[in-house]
Amino acid sequence: MQIGMIGLGKMGANMTTRLVNGGHHVVVTDWKLEAVEAGAAAGAVPAKSLDELVENLDAPRAVRVMVPSGAPTESVVNELTQRLDEDDPCSKRSPPPQTVVGVTSARAVPATS
Repeated sequence: MQIGMIGLGKMGANMTTRLVNGGHHVVVTDWKLEAVEAGAAAGAVPAKSLDELVENLDAPRAVRVMVPSGAPTESVVNELTQRLDEDDPCSKRSPPPQTVVGVTSARAVPATS
């Protein structure tokens, strides 16, 4: 299986490592270059942009978005879907009932005393 991973925080980085260790082809990108380099060190294919991520995946493309909820998620999904082909299951142009994108968002939860 091949998959793109956008967002290499704690969850995205751990998922990337598990996927790579399971023998999967993972292409990673993040706004932090250090996170992309760490993903590459774990065996993933580094991408410096969404364009490069899409170029490094064969169609039909599967992409997991692991960024904070709200505006960051919406922005990434909108940018990503503009770069996908009609035949990609995560394209907004795909006919229903296709999945838009695999999105996992994290919300900050206040610490309790």
